[in-house]
Amino acid sequence: MRFVEDVTLDLARRTLELVEKTDDDTIVDKVADALGASSQLAEESFMTAVRVLRAEKRARQLLLSLTPKPAPPPRQAIAQQPAAPQPKKAE
Repeated sequence: MRFVEDVTLDLARRTLELVEKTDDDTIVDKVADALGASSQLAEESFMTAVRVLRAEKRARQLLLSLTPKPAPPPRQAIAQQPAAPQPKKAE
């Protein structure tokens, strides 16, 4: 049933983009209901895709938060830093 998975994955992505823009989570239920009215298989596949995409987003955010930040370069002591250029004296 590759066709059903392809269609419902695309619908899930588009739906979640719209949810993100509108902050209206009921959109997922509305699309699922519309699919379920014609095809229970499509509804189930859509909801699975929504759950997997949401889980993927959470997992990626977690991995990002757990990734160590690179250490800043070591700071030089003030005495070792080159002197600032001196302004030219007016003649």
